[in-house]
Amino acid sequence: MSFLKNMMTGGEGHSVAQNAHLAELVLKTLGSADKRQQVLQSLQKVMRRGMSFQRMDDDQLADEFDALDRVAQLNMLSIAIKEIGIFWKDEPWMPIRNPMFHSMDARDVEVNAGHFKRKHGLTVTILAEPMSLGQWVKEGRLVRKIVDR
Repeated sequence: MSFLKNMMTGGEGHSVAQNAHLAELVLKTLGSADKRQQVLQSLQKVMRRGMSFQRMDDDQLADEFDALDRVAQLNMLSIAIKEIGIFWKDEPWMPIRNPMFHSMDARDVEVNAGHFKRKHGLTVTILAEPMSLGQWVKEGRLVRKIVDR
């Protein structure tokens, strides 16, 4: 069944690329701090489903999130965003097995970006720099700001 499902949906890499692109789009449109707080609370619930995160406090969860690469962060956020009912136009959130370990390659990104260009006339890019969860919730920053200490 899993093989057949992957054949029909384009495989795990396609799903990871789709969710990462959608998350980039949705994050840009979440203007209010209240919406970001709502996504944060959903993200904390999603992360606590993982055995290693269950006993962590909110600060520890944020540190673990900040240590992930950008694609893993976006895929964790995509699950949280989907669960609170936020969607972008008529694009579906795709099912993924594990958002922290992804099998996406450059071709998956290229094909998915082409889909957004053809269907919506948008150039969507998955940013390289990871997010800082605290900076995103407080300031709406989509990339980590380097803070001199």
